[in-house]
Amino acid sequence: MSKLIEQLIKFQDSRRNNSEDLEISFEKLAKYLLYGGHFHCSERYYLYITSVEFYYHEEIGDNDKRIVDPIMYHRNVKDKPVVPYLNVGTLYPHWSGVDITFEDDKSHYRASALIRSYRVVQLKPERLELKESDLSTYVYDYLFDGLSVDKEKTTIDWIDDKVLFLDCKVNAYKRKNVNLFKYNYEKTDEEPSSKHDNEFIKIKNKQDSRCWRFVKEGSVFDREYVFKLK
Repeated sequence: MSKLIEQLIKFQDSRRNNSEDLEISFEKLAKYLLYGGHFHCSERYYLYITSVEFYYHEEIGDNDKRIVDPIMYHRNVKDKPVVPYLNVGTLYPHWSGVDITFEDDKSHYRASALIRSYRVVQLKPERLELKESDLSTYVYDYLFDGLSVDKEKTTIDWIDDKVLFLDCKVNAYKRKNVNLFKYNYEKTDEEPSSKHDNEFIKIKNKQDSRCWRFVKEGSVFDREYVFKLK
């Protein structure tokens, strides 16, 4: 079991015991994702994550108490079939890129980390280091390049790196293009119903204030890009 999977499971344990604030747990996970290792993709690429966005949505509970994240793709939607929970460490592709998931069917929440920016080392046909990119949908080109129905010929592995996490620094920012939502008690012309479902309304021109985006300190997007979104 990789250290990353161990940390994702620790997150589950922490949420069940309510022993740690959500933001603190996210920061710890971010350090493992950004410093603790890298993906080895079908012997073609190394992919290093340089920033992640966390998403967290509780499926049950009182509306005034539970934490909701309507922008999340993999969750239950009102008046539609129930969505099964994914195994810890599942790579979940969607319109915005690829999530690393760590949901919990016992505590009834969805949780994931979107690979927002990354650095790629091409291994074949020649070794080549590519520039850091924040084109999150292009992650498909590296993670899933060369995938085969033959499991023996296809692998996406997480490789643990040896690092001293006390020296690892991440900076937190608001997530990119994430609007503020509210419960859809009444629809108005100014607040049309969300495209996601009819349970929540997207509030125009208001950004979600939760700083659930973590960037590797010193990366290209720490200052040149993410700083503008603070």
